[in-house]
Amino acid sequence: MGAASVGLLAAKILYRLASAYSPTGSEEEAARVLVYEATRLGLEAMVDCVGNVYVSNTSREPLVGLVGHIDTVEGYIEPVMLGDTVTGRGVVDAKGSIAAMLVALTLLDKSCPAMLLALVGEEGDSRGARHVVREGLVPPYVIVGEPTGSTRIAVGYHGGFKATIKCTSSGGHPANPEGSALDLLLELVQEARKNLQGMGSQLNITVLHAGESPRKLPREAQAIVDVRIAPGNSTGLAVDELRRLALERGCKASLLGEPTEPIRVKPQDPVPRALARALLVQGVRPVYTVKRGTSDMNLLAPHAKSIAAYGPGDPRLSHTDHEEVGLWELALAVETYRAAVEYLCKSLEQSEWKGLRGFYM
Repeated sequence: MGAASVGLLAAKILYRLASAYSPTGSEEEAARVLVYEATRLGLEAMVDCVGNVYVSNTSREPLVGLVGHIDTVEGYIEPVMLGDTVTGRGVVDAKGSIAAMLVALTLLDKSCPAMLLALVGEEGDSRGARHVVREGLVPPYVIVGEPTGSTRIAVGYHGGFKATIKCTSSGGHPANPEGSALDLLLELVQEARKNLQGMGSQLNITVLHAGESPRKLPREAQAIVDVRIAPGNSTGLAVDELRRLALERGCKASLLGEPTEPIRVKPQDPVPRALARALLVQGVRPVYTVKRGTSDMNLLAPHAKSIAAYGPGDPRLSHTDHEEVGLWELALAVETYRAAVEYLCKSLEQSEWKGLRGFYM
C-alpha cells in the first residue's frame, strides 16, 4: 500500500471518528465507530468496563502498545474532509493519532505483537489510563499518540494540577478601597504565579466568578487555576505553596482531582530511539521536545520499560476551533508507527514477552 493510499485510508477513518462527538465522559459512540473500523480491517477489538477500546493484530501478548485517547474537549465541530485535509473537533487532539495507529496495526507483521489502546477520560481525570495502570495492563513498550507536529518526538511532559481558590470579604460600597474579595483573590493569584514560577511552575486562571451587583464590591470570589510543573520540579511543593498563600489571606485552596507528576525520559531509550529511526529512514530529521501540557504518558511512564509520544497535527491547534490534519501527516505517522514498532520487535530479545501475563483478547 503506497503512502497516498495509506494517508487516504487513515483520513477516512479519522473523518468517521471525528463525526462521533466524544467529549470526556461521553465516548461510547466513538468507541463503537473504532471497534467497527478495526473489525472491518480484520483486527480483533473489544471495549472494557470503563470504555477503553483495545485493538490487537494478534492473540499474543503485546510487546508494544500504541496508546491514544478517544475523548475530546467540549464543543462539537462538524468534520470536513476536503482535498488533502481533515478538519473538526479532535482531529488533532488526538483522533488523528488513533486513526494512524489503527492503519499501522494492519500493516504490521503478525510476528510483532502490538496493540492499540484508545483510552477514555484523558482530557479529564484520565480514568482510562488509571484503569489500565490499576489492572497491570500497561505494555512493556509504549508509543503515546499525541500531536507533536509530525517531526517531533515528545520525551517529556509537564505535570500539574487544578485547584479552586475561594476568597471572602466584607464587600460593601464600591468607594471602599478595601473589602473586595475579587481584589484579594487576584492579589493571591499574582503572588502565587510569581512564587511558583521560581519553582519551575506556571499558573493560569481558567474560570473566574465574582460579583452580584454593579453597585457592590464582591463579597465572594472564586477561581479555578491550572498549574503546570516542569520536569525535575515537585508537584507537592507547588501544592503546599498555593495552600500557604491562600491560608495567609484567609482564603481556601482545594485540589480538583489528583496532581499529575511531570515526566521526562532519555532520548536514547528504546522507544524514542525507535521513533527517531523510523523518521530518519523516511528522510525526516527528528527533534526531541518536552511538551508543556500533560498527557496519559505521565501516568503510564512509571509502569512501562520505555515510552515516548509522537503524533500527527500541530499541537498549537489542540482544543481550538481550527483543528486540521493533512493526509501527508497521517501517512507519515502511519509509517512512523509501523516502522518504530517493527524496529522495537526486531531489536529486543525474544525473552521480552516470555512470562507476560495474559492480556485482553
